[in-house]
Amino acid sequence: MALPYWIDDNLNIWTKTSIAANSSTVLYVRKQDGYSPDGDAVFELFDDFEGDSLDTGKWDISGTPAYTVSDGKLYLSSFSSSGQYLDISSKNAFGAPFVVEASVQYPENTDGNGGLALFRDGGFTSFIVYGSAGGTGDGFGLFGDVSYKWGQFYDFSFKKRRFVVDETTVVAYTELFSNTYSFSNSGYNKVGFRGEYLAPNLYVDHIFVRKYADQEPTTVVEQIDDTTYKITITNNNDYDLTDFQVAVEGIPLTSNTESLYVEYAPPKEIKYIYLMNTKTVDESGILYDSIPSGYIIPQKQLVDDSGTVYNYMTENNTIYIEIPA
Repeated sequence: MALPYWIDDNLNIWTKTSIAANSSTVLYVRKQDGYSPDGDAVFELFDDFEGDSLDTGKWDISGTPAYTVSDGKLYLSSFSSSGQYLDISSKNAFGAPFVVEASVQYPENTDGNGGLALFRDGGFTSFIVYGSAGGTGDGFGLFGDVSYKWGQFYDFSFKKRRFVVDETTVVAYTELFSNTYSFSNSGYNKVGFRGEYLAPNLYVDHIFVRKYADQEPTTVVEQIDDTTYKITITNNNDYDLTDFQVAVEGIPLTSNTESLYVEYAPPKEIKYIYLMNTKTVDESGILYDSIPSGYIIPQKQLVDDSGTVYNYMTENNTIYIEIPA
């Protein structure tokens, strides 16, 4: 059975699996047509803002609806009048601890609050996590390594943002996740976006919520052939990780829409047996008077796209197919 996967902008593969405490599990990734990334199936919450409207099955909206969805992005507009605001909050609340990651852009520098936010269940009182270049209050500014450090002018391209929410604390990470800023959590259990008076425009490419672990699982990638990779995922925590989101680096991909087949079982080798009247020739062209030792007498059947029926049987992860002459 295929496991769900999603590919981020750095071409890392995210999938979901369960790993017992202090143990490993093995997955296989095969480049194969017919499959598509599905962030909704991988994460606790996921939105890459496809289409031309906000998914109201995922988000609650309060205030002035100054936003648009287009070109795979959510755009929040700035407000010019005092008292105006826009809150976009997830419908679902999440049990702490959890992790929020997003790719956001502030195309200009202004002295207002707004950005990625946390919300309390049952209300729109927000807590700015990543705000603009200016402003005051609890939060972590886009432009610096401390709370709302103003005036740090640098590249206004899309930035990766991450924050970890537990019962008492929010830990926010800088662009390269090397520095952090912590502040207290008082019941915030939803995620979303906040726009306020004089806040900068905010562009969001994607956002997702995933489960938290004290130690992120480690991964080792082994190439099996030109299209297949074996991934060993290790959980170094003293507790099980159930339906846990894991990022896999090191598999060469060409785009974040690439078709992949992710599974637990190793891929099966296919060996063809061609029947020629009473004799048999294998895929290498060798002719036999009878089915040679090591080949399996077919017991089951496959049907190809043209409706042709083939007998087959499996043994030791090998599929043996009998193709009539």
